[in-house]
Amino acid sequence: MAKNMKAMKGKKSQRAMRGMGAVQGRAVKRAKGQQLPVNENPSNEKWDKLGYAMFGSLLVIGVLTAAFAVYYSSNRFLEALSASPIDWLTCVFMTLLLAGGFFAARAFVSLAFFGTVMLCSKFGAWKTTEAICGLAIKYRFLVPNGGSWASMALVQSLISRGLFTESIEIAEKEWERSGANEKQALNLGPMCAAAGMAQQVEGNRKQTAVWNERAIESLTKMLENAESDKKGIFAWAARSQAGSWVGQVKMQLAAAHFSNANVHMETMDYRRAKASYKSACDYAVQSPEFPQKEDIIMMSKEQLQRLKHA
Repeated sequence: MAKNMKAMKGKKSQRAMRGMGAVQGRAVKRAKGQQLPVNENPSNEKWDKLGYAMFGSLLVIGVLTAAFAVYYSSNRFLEALSASPIDWLTCVFMTLLLAGGFFAARAFVSLAFFGTVMLCSKFGAWKTTEAICGLAIKYRFLVPNGGSWASMALVQSLISRGLFTESIEIAEKEWERSGANEKQALNLGPMCAAAGMAQQVEGNRKQTAVWNERAIESLTKMLENAESDKKGIFAWAARSQAGSWVGQVKMQLAAAHFSNANVHMETMDYRRAKASYKSACDYAVQSPEFPQKEDIIMMSKEQLQRLKHA
């Protein structure tokens, strides 16, 4: 009797393993059939030139704005200070004008980097996009908190051109610089998700899981900031920025969890695979429509059914 029971359990486990293997096989086939598209088109020469012109013009405007603010406000301030009696109202106004001039100059400099990158990437001018992203990363003191955004844009541009190794190197350096900074979750999440896809294409299973975990960590922080009741300007900024991205963040979380689940299945870590499939299914259900949504939900549910007792 005991032998029969063991035999029955053995057959059930074999059937379950075959079922999981079949679903996993379908996942692998679909992954192979959905290779990342590679942009082999040359950079848009017209927008490369326009991008550099826009970048240079905005930088010059920023420098002139700062110079004018310093020259005008300092002269008027000294005049008011040397007057008898001292014109305190003008002194205060010139101080505020100087501060406003610096804020305006900084806004022009930021627009020179971010605005140019966004326009050039939209019109396929990847040479200018990548060059200006490189400058923003190198001179990040000019665009405080903008270095991570530039790294994200550069990683995505390199991946779109099939330069996976180069994109992974950029992502690794940025993670070392900003990985511990919660304020950068908005930029690090998409960057890590992109790096995870690059590692997957390169066939680095272990590193795929590492980058997916980083993406999940950063994207989850972003969701928490969007839904938190914390006070303060940084918390408010995080909520206002994240609000319009919540759907896409959940979509990326679904993809990252599903990719991790497949890695765990390949390594026979069924407990973690089960947790990842559940998270993938939950986030996919809450996400807006995207091409892999139905596949992720269907295959996650199938695997969860087979991993019920894992």
